[in-house]
Amino acid sequence: MSTKWLLIGLIPYLLLLLYWVKGILSLGRKNVKQLPTYNQGCSIVIAFRNEADQLGKLLDSLKAQTIEHNRVEFIFINDHSEDDGPIQVQRVCREDKRFRMETLNSEEGKKAAIRKGVELAQFDYVITTDADCQHHEDWVKSMLDIFESQKLDLLAAPVSFMEKNVWSRIFNIEQAGLMAATAGSIGNKSAFICNGANLMFKRSDYLSLTKAELKTNLLSGDDVFLLHALKKRKGIAAQIGFLTNNKVTALTSFPPSLRDFIAQRLRWLQKGKAYDDRDAWLQSSVILTANITVLLAFSLFFFGQINFFQVLLVFFVKYLADLILICTIRAWFKIKALVTYSLFLAILYPFYSLIIAFLSLFYRPKWKGRRA
Repeated sequence: MSTKWLLIGLIPYLLLLLYWVKGILSLGRKNVKQLPTYNQGCSIVIAFRNEADQLGKLLDSLKAQTIEHNRVEFIFINDHSEDDGPIQVQRVCREDKRFRMETLNSEEGKKAAIRKGVELAQFDYVITTDADCQHHEDWVKSMLDIFESQKLDLLAAPVSFMEKNVWSRIFNIEQAGLMAATAGSIGNKSAFICNGANLMFKRSDYLSLTKAELKTNLLSGDDVFLLHALKKRKGIAAQIGFLTNNKVTALTSFPPSLRDFIAQRLRWLQKGKAYDDRDAWLQSSVILTANITVLLAFSLFFFGQINFFQVLLVFFVKYLADLILICTIRAWFKIKALVTYSLFLAILYPFYSLIIAFLSLFYRPKWKGRRA
């Protein structure tokens, strides 16, 4: 196989990245408009299980929110925690009437916990986040203003890893790429992914969807299947936005161990198998093809079919395209040594993605002590 065919294999990916950049730029123009002040309230729903080590920072960031007290409530749903996380939440509930906690009884799982939280919400506007996140003090107000001013059905916002070591810095580049794909596809009205750690929607819309539409039989995917269901239900009328204001970037913890990291990626891959959204399949297929092309180039070099300079050409075409995409959203992330860490990721990514795909064939990961 000549290098020409490998480069041709990357053309759909390069076009997709240009498409995303166009979408990101259109979002930037939309979100910088001067916003009027609105008076709607918002319910924040947090499902948690065995998060005692993480909850303190989240609770502090929620207590510091600048939105008026009568316009916000924080609903924590305890999914059968086995640590003292519920005690921490209860303590805050006694001190601050904006906070409340309920416990799942007969049901279990994050999706069941979120549904219960949404059912209990007193406001029609709902934001979900994760128990291991931290937020800027203007997070809720910023989300609410954009959601109402643009009359949205769903609003996504950036999620970034807290960078504490080399691995978290390397894979925060991957996270930035996912956010760029999220923002770019939303900007082009072809949304296919989002992150439930920073997601806003209407209570009435959520409760109108069936369990089958939300795929509650799957442990993960509380975010992306909501997005797909709303797109199907509302069609071209669906109003989906992405907020580029760096005040709304949610900071989340990097998986604490290699096993947790692999389990997280396996959950992401397994929920992808259940996608029935055209935009998701099309854009995911282009990404997969590009990664296979780079991996094929390395394989051909290993077997002596192409030389070192040819494999470098294929590698750097994809790498530079990825780097340009990341640069368009760098302001939302605190990325250090972008070129260095992104180069490490570019080398690792084709091989690590292949390993994850192989493991998914016979291994079901655990999440909070449950099989995904």
